[in-house]
Amino acid sequence: MTSTNRGDYQVQITVSGGVMTDITILEYPSDNPTSESINANANALPTYPYPVKKG
Repeated sequence: MTSTNRGDYQVQITVSGGVMTDITILEYPSDNPTSESINANANALPTYPYPVKKG
């Protein structure tokens, strides 16, 4: 988990055979309407910029 001036973020990654296979956002700021709107409409949640290898 990391804390920012906008709130707490927590992500989970799954690694299989040394390869990242999944990313899940567990927690993100949603305690006020502005944060909720930004996260929902602006795709503002943290992302991994590379394709995740499946299987």
